Amino acid sequence: MWSGYSILPGDSILEWNGRPGEMHTTYAGRLPHDTTIALLHEVKAGHLLDVRPNVVPGNYTHTLSIALDGSAHEFGWASGVEADSVSPVVVNFRSRCLSAIHKALGR
Repeated sequence: MWSGYSILPGDSILEWNGRPGEMHTTYAGRLPHDTTIALLHEVKAGHLLDVRPNVVPGNYTHTLSIALDGSAHEFGWASGVEADSVSPVVVNFRSRCLSAIHKALGR
């Protein structure tokens, strides 16, 4: 089972879960516009699109996908080995995104 969130242009948050090919997506709420702008600034200032993307298959993985200005990067790493498999800036940005989403949704 996969689960996660997507932040769309216009500040909408989608929540999704399910098996690949059987995903269920629902509108979850909105991110404050200033938070969206701050996250966008963090992507650009942190040069996240310059970090080499990687995908690690397996159970219990964390993922982060960033699509911006026609460019898309996907990062994946196994739980518990973040420092060995992906840049700390990616791990920290994913945590920041989840915190912002949870705050916006009151979770």
